[in-house]
Amino acid sequence: PEDGYDGNHWYSSNGGDGGNGSNWLDGVTYAGGGAGASGNSDYAGNIRSPSGGAGGGGRGGSANGSGVQQPAQSGTANLGAGGGGGCKTGQTVTAGNGGAGVVILRYLGSQRGTGGTVTSSGGYTYHTFTSSGTFNTGS
Repeated sequence: PEDGYDGNHWYSSNGGDGGNGSNWLDGVTYAGGGAGASGNSDYAGNIRSPSGGAGGGGRGGSANGSGVQQPAQSGTANLGAGGGGGCKTGQTVTAGNGGAGVVILRYLGSQRGTGGTVTSSGGYTYHTFTSSGTFNTGS
């Protein structure tokens, strides 16, 4: 069976796909969910690797008791995305790491501060931080 009890453990063969992230004002989709892992195969021995969500979510890992495995993927860096889940079905498939986050400051008008990568669009100024940094208004 696809889902059930093998006499020792409850199992589910189909991990869920990751949820989609949010499309922000800059047109980029952030924070996609990492997919769940699949710990078993179908009757033909095929494994399913659930997909990560839009916005950089990692694919879920999968394995079956016959040694077939697909590694999990980490979330995309600087999108704040979740990593794919891991599993253990006769072998261990390590979960993916979450992607590093991002901070975006936006204000109306021309640049009034420094820090991060500065861009402007549609009358707004953006400061994007993909690593540690300082926003300084000069006041």
